Amino acid sequence: MRTLKNFEKKQRGTSSFPCALYRVDKDHPSYEMPFHWHTEYEIIVVREGEIELAVNDRSEILRKGDVLFLSDGTLHGGAPKGDGTVYDCIVFDGGIVTKNSTAGEIREIFRHGRTVRSFMPLADYPEISLCARNLADALIDAETEISGGGEIICLGLILQFFGNVIRYGCCENGYTETNRHISRLKNALAYMEEHYPEKVTLEDLAEAAGVTPKYLCRSFCSLTGKTPISYLNEYRIDCACELLRTTDDSMLEIAGLCGFSDQSYFVRLFKRQKGITPGQYRSNALS
Repeated sequence: MRTLKNFEKKQRGTSSFPCALYRVDKDHPSYEMPFHWHTEYEIIVVREGEIELAVNDRSEILRKGDVLFLSDGTLHGGAPKGDGTVYDCIVFDGGIVTKNSTAGEIREIFRHGRTVRSFMPLADYPEISLCARNLADALIDAETEISGGGEIICLGLILQFFGNVIRYGCCENGYTETNRHISRLKNALAYMEEHYPEKVTLEDLAEAAGVTPKYLCRSFCSLTGKTPISYLNEYRIDCACELLRTTDDSMLEIAGLCGFSDQSYFVRLFKRQKGITPGQYRSNALS
């Protein structure tokens, strides 16, 4: 079964060029980005509309042209504002940079000796935004023109991006460690990802996080605006979307695989979250 967790762990690009672009619009199963983290680095650039994105315990609204940079292991997630948002996620292995650049200032970013600013709005950093957009477009072109120098062009744009980050003062010495509060929330999220097909209680999540249920609810609502169980059910619905797009499983089977013992409740919750029924979602995906 292909869960969202497995999707995050999939091979990025190729073994020689581990970099991939994910363009997300309202038809994407994870249009509302679930909170997660990964060992790769990520550049997010908004192409249309607005999205509220949280990085660890800080939240910002990004608009067209704004850029977000994420270091490895950074907890992040967010929600678009309306149905018209389109955003590009460029996910890459830091080895791409360290193997192809001798610039000490850039290499220190991936050795955790320097920290890149997370939020970089278009109004303040137009050159960085332009470079991120050009990189996203080049990665789309490289999918069909990889033998025509596409990887070299993309690599050059990645290095140019970090060159601009340093040039325009978006990089400082030192590395910010993940605090204990975020580490606990990661433990709760990891438990959700592993056990979402099963019955999961608030007490289960609190035990995984090493805190009391009351503390977990307060921390979770502060980060996501949702209770842990509400967030878990939304995660389950996103997993169901992936199955609706990629399998021929029945609604009853998909409901069970995603942790819903009651099919009618699954359909009702799905429609509340996505605005359409699971059957309509599958029809739209196939067309």
